[in-house]
Amino acid sequence: MDTISKTASYNNAPSTSAVDSAQIKICMDPSKVSAAVTLITGPSPPTYLELFNEPDFSFMGYTPLTDAVSAATALAPIFSATTTTQFLSPAVAFTNSDWLSTFAAHCNNCMDKIPIISAHVYAADPAAAINQIEMLHSRWPSKRIWVTELAPASSNDQGCNLDDQGVIGWMTTVVPRIVALGYVDRIFWNTGEHVSLSMP
Repeated sequence: MDTISKTASYNNAPSTSAVDSAQIKICMDPSKVSAAVTLITGPSPPTYLELFNEPDFSFMGYTPLTDAVSAATALAPIFSATTTTQFLSPAVAFTNSDWLSTFAAHCNNCMDKIPIISAHVYAADPAAAINQIEMLHSRWPSKRIWVTELAPASSNDQGCNLDDQGVIGWMTTVVPRIVALGYVDRIFWNTGEHVSLSMP
């Protein structure tokens, strides 16, 4: 199996047609909106499209920050498109910040077109991880939730000192509790291990 290249690029992992067909497509940021409109209005629109990945966080400086009001404006062409694609909300890095509520207040009722809230959940304490999801559901009780990134931490500096067995224990505690909530449809593991990269 190919490995992910660790050169200074955000999206350079090798892929196959099987991997591509199984992936949830993402309109990563405002620069990709036009391509997303073409995709969802084309002859084979994806079943799902996530709208922006962590607009409130710049991954190692490679991804742009987008404030909620600007995101609402940038995504308007997608919400105006005629498509069968179902939309996932922007997946914010800070799950229970005001970003998504501000976005909703400025996107001309776009939340009516977003049946799924995308959540990134990182917390070394299992109870804190579950609490993030419960708080999100309390804000958006009519929406389904997909946990599109899940792990005890996303970097070495977040205070997580779990070894391999600790991570396994964390997952066997957290995942069944998420499933038991009844409103989370999908869970995606994100960080099996973290490698500190030295980027030029």
